[in-house]
Amino acid sequence: AGTLRHTLRGHEGAVRAVTFSADGREVVSAGNDGTVRRWRSSDGALLATVVTRRTALRVVALSPEGVPATGGEDGAVYLWPDGNGVELGVLPAPVIRLAFSPDGRWLATATSDGAVQVWVVP
Repeated sequence: AGTLRHTLRGHEGAVRAVTFSADGREVVSAGNDGTVRRWRSSDGALLATVVTRRTALRVVALSPEGVPATGGEDGAVYLWPDGNGVELGVLPAPVIRLAFSPDGRWLATATSDGAVQVWVVP
């Protein structure tokens, strides 16, 4: 059995997505409360909270540089550099997966209607 290191609390409602930064120093989570939270993985300290448009978030991914991208119930896809949202687009179905290319130049999205989109990251 594994050993529990931290329990990270702060979301109001279900946490729908979680990922580590590339260097493992941060954990980033997103949830039904429409927030993205950054935590220090070594001690569980909350580092930052980004409040989005208050839609339920389904997925979160981090670029190689540590910029979060989110996808939500409303089909909106956002990047969050410095806590400010940059809308890439709104899709006709909820976003269920996100993935950055290894160089961070592309973001792939998958939606519940069976489509995959590839975006150029600004």
